Parts: sequence; C-alpha cells; structure tokens
Amino acid sequence: MYSDSRTPWAIWLAAWASAAKYVGLKQLLLSDGLVTPELMEHCRKLVIGISGSGMSRMYRHVLFTLEQPFVLDLATSPCFSVIGPLHIEGAQIGFTRVQTIERSERIFIPYSGQCVVRFERSLAPEHTGKRVAVIRVLEILTPIVSTDSTFIPGNKRGIFRMPTVGSLLVKGDHPIMVNADGDSGIARCLRLLM
Repeated sequence: MYSDSRTPWAIWLAAWASAAKYVGLKQLLLSDGLVTPELMEHCRKLVIGISGSGMSRMYRHVLFTLEQPFVLDLATSPCFSVIGPLHIEGAQIGFTRVQTIERSERIFIPYSGQCVVRFERSLAPEHTGKRVAVIRVLEILTPIVSTDSTFIPGNKRGIFRMPTVGSLLVKGDHPIMVNADGDSGIARCLRLLM
C-alpha cells in the first residue's frame, strides 16, 4: 500500500511494456501467457513520448472509469491521468486553490486533509443530454482543516467550501462542474470516460 494506506502499490502495465528495466518481467508475463504481445504493444504505444517523472506522476491517480474513487489531497493540486482505448490524457486538479481579492489576488490552498472522491455525471436538469461531471465526496480520510485562521469560507464567488461526506465539491454557490466537451485538461480526461 502507498503511504495513504488505501491505494494499492502497483506497477502500471504500460511501464512494464515500455521501460527497459522491466524487460525481464515483461518476458515472464508473455511467456506465462498472462498478457498477449498485442496488449503489450498497445500499452507501449499509449506512453510514447511520456518518460521519467511524467510516467511516475501517472502511477498514483490513474482513472479507468468515470465513477472510480480516488484520494484527493486538499493541500495540493494533484495530477491524474485517464486511460482511454487509444490514448492517455493527464490533467492537474486546480479547484483546491482559491484566488481572492482580499488576499491581493494571491492564490492559496485554504484546506488540508484527504478525502475519497469520484467524478460522476451531473444529474442537474440543465445538463440533460450533455457531458457534464461533478465531484462527490465519498469519505473523509484525514480531518479537513483550514490552513489559515483568517480565511472565512462562505458563499462568495470562487471560495472553495469545506467538503463533507456525501456532498458535491462546491466553489462559491455552485457545485464544481466539468464540461467534458470543453478545452481544459480535466475536460479532455473526462471526455475519454463519458
């Protein structure tokens, strides 16, 4: 397990297919019939152009389905990757950051703590027939606390609200929404899953 005691430790199959240091394990998987040469070649092609720290950043938060739970550390702006049938997309989650006029337009992260979240299709009537996702909090892993005693959360525009179990993540007075048909990194990721 990783240090969060919830995420299983694993070596991503695409790393086995493309990294020279795993060539022996790759050959063992192939000779034992656990994977096909076609699958290994497909995995190798998925990561062409991604190397070093780019590959390691993708290991931790790799999503294969829209509603797959993952750990969100609110004290960071973590990266995640999505694996689709033909390629991989990656993005940085930036909604944990806040920019306010009261803070001279500086960006800061108002909370620390970890929670399990998932993307899910928005059920709001205005999103019927559209590819819009929201983020639901499934579990609080470590206490969510304010990082600045002068920060006052509320319904102000752009203020990230304290997450609670079962709720959607909210910024201002609206849930955080991602239009999968948009042009952001997160939109491109979710487009592969919707």
